Amino acid sequence: MDTSDVTQANLMTVVAQAQKLGQVSRSLTVVVVSDDPGFLAAFTWWSRKSHLLVWSTKLLILTRLSAHRLHHLRNTLAMTNSMLLLFMYTSALRCDILVEFPYSPERTYSVRIASWTAKSGLTWLTQHSMFPEKADKFSHSPILSVAHLRVGTAQTMEVADPTAPGGKRLVIVSPEAMLVETIANDMNFTYQYTTPYDLAAGTRQANGSWTGIIGMLQKEEADFGQILLQVTAPRTEVVDFTAPVTIWYTRIIIRIGSSEVDPWGFLLPFRPLVWGGILMGLIEVLGSLVLMTSLTLREGVKQSRWLTNASSCLRVLLRQDVVKSTDWWWWERVVLGVWMLAMLVLFLSYAGNLTSLLAIRYIPMSIQSLEDIVASPVTALFPAASSVLEAFVTAENGPMRDVGNLQLKERLKLVLPRDFMMKLDSHDKFETWVHILIGKEAAIDLFLNNSFLDMTS
Repeated sequence: MDTSDVTQANLMTVVAQAQKLGQVSRSLTVVVVSDDPGFLAAFTWWSRKSHLLVWSTKLLILTRLSAHRLHHLRNTLAMTNSMLLLFMYTSALRCDILVEFPYSPERTYSVRIASWTAKSGLTWLTQHSMFPEKADKFSHSPILSVAHLRVGTAQTMEVADPTAPGGKRLVIVSPEAMLVETIANDMNFTYQYTTPYDLAAGTRQANGSWTGIIGMLQKEEADFGQILLQVTAPRTEVVDFTAPVTIWYTRIIIRIGSSEVDPWGFLLPFRPLVWGGILMGLIEVLGSLVLMTSLTLREGVKQSRWLTNASSCLRVLLRQDVVKSTDWWWWERVVLGVWMLAMLVLFLSYAGNLTSLLAIRYIPMSIQSLEDIVASPVTALFPAASSVLEAFVTAENGPMRDVGNLQLKERLKLVLPRDFMMKLDSHDKFETWVHILIGKEAAIDLFLNNSFLDMTS
């Protein structure tokens, strides 16, 4: 095997191991010592491709090469948390600490923030510290490209801008756009919006590349994205996320059916447990009467008294009158009175609940879980190239895997965010379907324009 191939294989292995270490560590410092420009170029290329050089990872390059021979590393050094240590031998050993700041003009030089010699020690030349924060405020007011995707209730418009391509600039009215505007003013940069060709957040392809906004960031076609994206493990391998700003829930949206009255509504006021409790109460009352009758009455009248007591309890349960007997014992009157009081409360509660249920129509909801989607002959609509779709189609087992398998039965359809409302209007009103989406704004947008029921999954 060629020596260069061995070196490249070893380099890929080291970068992969460092990436795993960075995933379990909050702070990782990578130190590279080399005087080979080709090796440094290969290392930085593999590091960026594998997403090793996230901002939490510090990169320190030690070399005896001159700064102009490392010109091909400027972009990597500028966009990562990196520093360059240049060792030079003149009359004595000297080390310069250089930092490349992002979006600097092409002809500018790296900033020398400190210098070290054996005689004078470390001398600070600027107000910057070791591994300075490069994104506090840009000094050259760059124009950044912002990837965006219209979702939910966000509104877009075009305004005249002589500096923008075509003389017009896209303006987005949404909380996220206001946040970008605030950051731009504070960090001293301007921006222009750009939209992915597939109008999607992005999914990973078989070759490892990504589509949508994630793909634009991966290919460096945009500087950052202005959209609320769900943080997933595959996405963190190619892009950096800010701190979470909100919590989203996956929702099942179904079209509202027609209201109706349930003919079996008289069974609704009480659950089976309540009906079972009534039966158990009747058995306990009858058991108490039988036990006390067996202990107090003589053998000849026990059987007739048992039948009389059982008849009286059943008549109370059925709201019938009770025949008064002069030979009742006092304990028989107490037990029967308590039973009457309990049945009176039960009757009034049942009558009130039944009147409410029969007077108010209700909307049946046949789908209340992912299992219901699989069991019912419905078509599931998913937002195309979204994290929620990826979660379902990549699930290994369980209800999510079963829903993802509906794609094989042609019961799973993909809809672009911009075409979603049009897709709903095109569906026949007799067709049974559900829509599974993530995010609160999108659900609100549906409620304002259509009649839907929302169930958080």
